[in-house]
Amino acid sequence: MATINATNSLNTTMENTVSDIKDARKLKVSTQSEEHTNNMILGRLPNDDSIYSSVIESYRPLARPYVDAHAKNKFLTEAEVALFGIGRLEWLVSSTYSELSDKFTESELLTLMNCIIGGPLSIQQIDALPSLILENYGIEVDDYESTPFAPLVNKICRLTPLQRLALVDAAERIFHDLGRTDSLQSSFTHYGIKLLSNK
Repeated sequence: MATINATNSLNTTMENTVSDIKDARKLKVSTQSEEHTNNMILGRLPNDDSIYSSVIESYRPLARPYVDAHAKNKFLTEAEVALFGIGRLEWLVSSTYSELSDKFTESELLTLMNCIIGGPLSIQQIDALPSLILENYGIEVDDYESTPFAPLVNKICRLTPLQRLALVDAAERIFHDLGRTDSLQSSFTHYGIKLLSNK
């Protein structure tokens, strides 16, 4: 019974996910445009969005030691340290995208993207990505092997932390481009991630 319900849930999700993602993106862009002026009047940064504030705050314990260590160089400001830190992250992530080629189908990545519509994931969520997927679709951990989600979950479990981060990072970027690109497959190909054919 759990397998039937999971299959029905997956089929329904595959039909609706792209539309949902596009709608969510439009809503987010509209909301950000309306709030930008208010944020500036209040003296806050434009991206100080309460929707994401807890996620962004969760990165502070990781970012602070990095900034503090490099800012000991008196010729560097914290902003400059943050900038080259982001550049190094981009280099790492971009170098890892190709390792994700020929691992996932378009349907599997749609399933994943349906779990990250809400915005950027925290490190804790990325680390627990398999559990996040199962929770999102109402699947118990003890039952997942008998559901259509098992192949995706097992693949993600086998990824290194850097590969998992790169996968989520690419999916989050692609979320913002849906509606401006031809297909999900072409979007991932843009980042050097070749998808498997759906079976």
